[in-house]
Amino acid sequence: IQFAWNYGRDAAEEQWQSRYQELVEYKNQYGDCNVPQGFADNPQLAIWVVTQRMNYKQKKNKLMEDYPDRIEALERIGFQWQLQARTMTKRVSWEGRYQQLQAYRDQFGDCNVPYSYNGNGNSANGLGVWVSVQRQHYKVCQNSRDDDDAEDNFSSKAKKCIMTRDRIAALEAIDFSWESPRTKSRISWEQRYQDLSKFCGVHGHCNVPRNYEKDPSLGRWVHLQREQYRKLERGEKSTLTSERIKVMEKIGFHWRVVDAKNRAEAKSNSLAV
Repeated sequence: IQFAWNYGRDAAEEQWQSRYQELVEYKNQYGDCNVPQGFADNPQLAIWVVTQRMNYKQKKNKLMEDYPDRIEALERIGFQWQLQARTMTKRVSWEGRYQQLQAYRDQFGDCNVPYSYNGNGNSANGLGVWVSVQRQHYKVCQNSRDDDDAEDNFSSKAKKCIMTRDRIAALEAIDFSWESPRTKSRISWEQRYQDLSKFCGVHGHCNVPRNYEKDPSLGRWVHLQREQYRKLERGEKSTLTSERIKVMEKIGFHWRVVDAKNRAEAKSNSLAV
């Protein structure tokens, strides 16, 4: 027989590597390796992270001698061996990121957050990474889910699938695209306004269809401006300023679709007389 003398050591190494990969996935989602104690999505990972820090503190020299590759692997992904207490409480939930994405959409007209987006240094830092991870989770879930497996599990690896049907529905409700457009820069509000102005000059009105084939994002942007205007009317926070409203109305933009249709019909009737 072939007796495996290193079975225990190999099994321990395999388990360590498995937890390490979970930590890599955690960092991809949250932007750091600071798994809080009692982390609901993966309590065992939180315990494992604490164990790594305790072992390093108590047996640093031995670890560096026996497992230098582990230390190197952890430090390569930004693992911190010692944390301030307040560091552990700084965590943005999925719902918090979703709200940041909504705010981004309100500002730019779409959900195509660049990977390197830093949110101007505010709490939205890492939003681009989060968006990329949502697309990755969606693809993995779609590829690994089978008919017998419920909506929340990776069937192939028996791991919890973060991308549930409720989250998919919430993202699609704000026109989230599961395919990355690989955009490197954002189109400013002013540039979109110029695009709309050109459309008005060609067509004689500003009623860009939401599914405008020549420029779908312009149609979505126009729809978004009307959404922002309704927010103003309700007294809610909006990206529309008085100056933006003024220049939009200057080129004949109507804030309600029904008003735009009535104006177009009236113009058509006057020409027919």
